[in-house]
Amino acid sequence: MNVLFGPYGSVFPALGLSADVLKVARHGQQDWYRLAVEMIARGYVNAGATMPTVNAFFLRPVLHAGFTELFKDMLLLNIQALLSALANKEHQRIAICLGPVNDCYTPQAAPETKQAYIFHKQQYELCLEVLGRVGLSRDDVVFLHETIGTEREALGLTQAAQALEIPLIVSFVVGSDGCLLSGENVETVITLIDDQTGGFVEGFALNCCSLYAFERVAATFKNKDGVKRIIGFYPNSYDADPTTYESEVALFEPHKRDSLKVIADIANANKLNFVGGCCGFGYPDVKLLVEFVVSKN
Repeated sequence: MNVLFGPYGSVFPALGLSADVLKVARHGQQDWYRLAVEMIARGYVNAGATMPTVNAFFLRPVLHAGFTELFKDMLLLNIQALLSALANKEHQRIAICLGPVNDCYTPQAAPETKQAYIFHKQQYELCLEVLGRVGLSRDDVVFLHETIGTEREALGLTQAAQALEIPLIVSFVVGSDGCLLSGENVETVITLIDDQTGGFVEGFALNCCSLYAFERVAATFKNKDGVKRIIGFYPNSYDADPTTYESEVALFEPHKRDSLKVIADIANANKLNFVGGCCGFGYPDVKLLVEFVVSKN
């Protein structure tokens, strides 16, 4: 079982830097930003995480603003910083972490399927171009498209990835009822995507949600074998609204040890491919999660 790198965005504020790449570029802080990315990545490497991630989640505003060259420049910076942190250490495929078109927690703002297809296809194409510049191929990476809260956007981005034949994992954000934030049943959405794309997606995951989200989602499945299509789980560290994590204060949240044990137990019981922590976690937490996962295995 692989342990995913933790979030970059939760650690940036503690370093006095913004995760907003437009702001970084405007203030000429690219060198400091790159150093921060490498330092955070090294923290996760040293913590024992085996599934590295490229911090591309926060690049969406750059595309919205029409700055495609800046998108590529900042993505290249992130990839180079990660490769420096990895050095010659063994690791699994690099996960290119991307987000939804609009706000993660506002499902009504999500695009329709066609618009999602257009936006994400451009994003994927730019990523592939930059990957080629550093000598990475499709076989070296997997696109981890995370915090997706609606069926329509999930379908659009999946169709875009299939058109480009890139490896894809779709990760959903769900509410306390175990359904997508748009109210749709996860099993129904997975079935629709699999039917329309011939099972193209490598697997699905849950992130930026409650510690108990996996069990809540699994309980909604009529076909319990279908739960096996969920291969990853990296929740927030307690049962709260995800927006409460958008502050460095969450890094010092108590009772994380208990939360990490729950995550490791769920991962082990369901034989997940990868596990981790989302908003509010840092590399000390990932190190502890690695210890729990190893001890259970």
